[in-house]
Formats: sequence, C-alpha cells, structure tokens
Amino acid sequence: MVGWDLYNQDTQTVVLTQAYVRNEGLIGRGSKVLSVGMQVLDMLIVTTVFFTLDSISGDLLPALPEPGIPNWFLPWILLIFHFCLRSFDLYQFSRLGFLFQPTGGIVTATAFATAITTSFLYLVRNAISRKFVVSFFICSAIALFLSRLFVKTIFRNLKVSPRRKKNLLIIGTNFRAEQFAEYVTQNPGWGYHIVGFADMDPARVGLTIEGAKVICTVDEVKDLIRKQQIDEVVISAPRSWLSKLEDVVFSCEEMGIIVHLIADFFKLLISRTNFEDFYGIPILSFTPPPERTLERIIKRSIDLIGSGLGLIVLSPFFLAVALLIKFSMPGPVFFGQERVGLHKRRFTCWKFRTMVVDAEQLKERLAAHNEMDGPVFKIAEDPRITQFGKFLRRFSIDEFPQLWNIFVGDMSLVGPRPPTPEEVDKYERSYMRRLSMRPGLTCVWQVSGRNLIGFADWMRMDLYYIDNWSIWLDLQILVQTIPVVLTGRGAS
Repeated sequence: MVGWDLYNQDTQTVVLTQAYVRNEGLIGRGSKVLSVGMQVLDMLIVTTVFFTLDSISGDLLPALPEPGIPNWFLPWILLIFHFCLRSFDLYQFSRLGFLFQPTGGIVTATAFATAITTSFLYLVRNAISRKFVVSFFICSAIALFLSRLFVKTIFRNLKVSPRRKKNLLIIGTNFRAEQFAEYVTQNPGWGYHIVGFADMDPARVGLTIEGAKVICTVDEVKDLIRKQQIDEVVISAPRSWLSKLEDVVFSCEEMGIIVHLIADFFKLLISRTNFEDFYGIPILSFTPPPERTLERIIKRSIDLIGSGLGLIVLSPFFLAVALLIKFSMPGPVFFGQERVGLHKRRFTCWKFRTMVVDAEQLKERLAAHNEMDGPVFKIAEDPRITQFGKFLRRFSIDEFPQLWNIFVGDMSLVGPRPPTPEEVDKYERSYMRRLSMRPGLTCVWQVSGRNLIGFADWMRMDLYYIDNWSIWLDLQILVQTIPVVLTGRGAS
C-alpha cells in the first residue's frame, strides 16, 4: 500500500554497494556472466511461454482462443521483451543487488513489453486474442519472477572451493568496512575470503571484526602484500587517509593486485553513485534520484496520453462545471496562480475558481487564522470559498483543469504538489529537493489524508516519493487516488 503506511517503512536503508559493486567492480566480473546468462534465460522463458500457450490454445483450453500471432513474429517479441527488461535495469545488477531486485520492475517491464507487442500487431493488421495477450503477460511475468527466485536460491547456497577463493584485505575499520565485510561473509558464493583488516591505529591490531582480525597497520600493508597471497584490496577509509594510502595503491598496481575504493566520502543518503570515464579522466558522480532516462520518458508518455484523453473525455463535464460556476458567482471560471515547478521554473497552475474574486487580497487579513503549520495557508472553514466551491474542492473537481498543465509539461499525473513562490521562500534547505521532480496532480500526501497531515510529515512523504520513485509506484498512487477523490477524504 502506498501512503502513510508505506512511508513509515524503513526509508533510511541505503543500498551501499552501488559505490563499489559495479560491472567492473568487486563482484562485477561475475555479474557480467550472470547478466548474460539471465538475458539468455529470459529469452528462453518468453519463447517457452509463447509456444506453450500457442499449443494449448483452442484445443486443450477452449476458453483460450487461437492467438493469431504468426511464428515469424516471435523474434520481434523477444527483441521487445529484451529492450523493456534492459530498460528497467533488470540486467544491471551485482549479485547482491540481484537478490533484492523488486518484483514491481519485472511486472512493469513485462506489461510494457506486452502492450508494445499488442500495439504493433494491431498496426500490422494481425488479429489477436485478448485472452491470449492477458495469459501471455501473466505467465511471462510469473515465469520471469520464478526464474530469478531460482537463481537467487542457487547463489544463496553456492559454495566455492577454498582453493578457488580470492583473498581479500580490507583497509579501514569504519562502519562501511564492517558492513562490507558482513556482506562478503554472508554470501560465500561470491568466492571471497577476508584475510583481515588494516587500520591506521596500531592499538586496533588484534581486534576481531566480522570474524576477521585487524592484522596490521596501514604502514605495514606494503610488506604484507609482498609476503602473503592477497588477490584484491578494498579501501574503506576517511578522506584524511587518502594521501597516506597513495603508496599502498601504487604498490598494489606494481604487483597486479586489484584495488577497490568505497567512495562514501560525503555520507550521502539518497544520491545515486555513477562512475564514468571522461576522455581518460575518472569521474565519480553523485546524482539525486530519479536518474532513469527511459522511465522518465515513459512517465512523460503516460502523462501526455492520460491528460490528453482526460481533456477529451471530460470536456462535456468541464463545460457543465464552467456554466455552473458562471451562473453561481460573479467573476471568471478559471483561477490561475503562479506556482513553482521542476528546478524552480515558475508556471501558471489552473483551477476551477472556488473562491470569491478578491480572495488573494483577503488572504492577508486571514493570515492569523491559518490552521496549518509551516508556510502553507489552510483554513477549514475558509470564508473566501463559495458554496459551490466547497463542493468542487471536496471531490477535487477544482483541480481537473490541471490536466492542461500536465499536457503542456508543467506538471505530471503523479508528483509533489506544486508550491507557491511564497512557500518556497520559507522552505528549509532539505525541502528544496521537492523541486527536483515535476509537480503532480496527485501524490503520496494526497492519498494519505491531505490536510489531516502536518507540514513536516507532508514534506517527508514527498521526499520519500522522490527517493523511491518508479513507474510501479506511480501506478499504485493513481489507483489509490480514485477512492480518495470519490470520498473526499482529507479535503477542505
């Protein structure tokens, strides 16, 4: 469930391996083989599901009509599925990341692949059974999930011969070093043996951390790697150590020992870490989420289609509401207010007018009666709201014109509600991150009680949404918005 219950989950858990478990990183070399293997396995699964449903449709299962999909189209289906699964980063995993891969990503990727396949078949005028499409989607999603569950079980129980294990030295004894050591010891299938730790403080030599001892100081590491068999070194040290570790890194390079650096220098909780080679210059980038380009394109496509259809289908309803507003109170039908959108860009947010004409001027006189904490202004029995306006607000009908804002790109169907410039001026620094995502018509706050929730909790909900955003989360919020709108829960 999305909303306050979902928000209250442990949002402080951070996937710490992204900085040092990459495709070229510690576990990454095996991940390349795993990635290719999973891609081949997924294509075999999709092919098997296709031919199985094709063979049982019509004859063995009369309720499932003939699919009407020619066999020559199968390579295109495989190509579409492969594109969608890759686009949702379902093959970009370390062994650790793979174990916690979200089910929602598999379901969403499979749904998009099925939708694209079906649309293409309709374009080439090929008849297709709806029941077959639904069955193909469900069976493919289940089979892909079960295959990952199977591989996960294998890796959890995989045992590597002691002779084939690689000896690992960890430099540093801080929290990240301990956590990394815990990951390694809990996953013997990775094939690593922790020889020990090295620390700058001689007094820590002899201490036991995650079953391994601190065996030397940093100054003694160069002698250690000459005398003992060390395959790889992991550095988890504060910034102040880096200059002192330069000789250690050079020694490892000379001896052909792989060195990994846990780049957790700034204790960032939410930024995603990306490494790239820029004309030979290694660059480590910390990017606030979301950064997934394809998913943002999909999100924008959903916004365009959803808002466009909404404007067309609801146009008679819009006309009826407009006439009722015009006849029930003097003044314009629509109310346009300046709001702050993505990256502080300002735009005019449109609503059906629910207040008296001079509402903005009356707001200053009513400031002392504000019932919301923080910079937001709300009064339960706001005297500026007309009788018909109360009805429109209760069922969020006043916000329907924002479909136009969504259509032109100022807003999205799902996202943090757009603040006014006055509200933004009073934001704490941490709240400014709300503006890193396009504002939305509905959000976690909207489906969790709206005006019944305090300002600080509202901000935390929006930041939670931004940090955990996905197409799957958007769909959940959209579904939960329907009963909220119909019942008017939390509206004022």
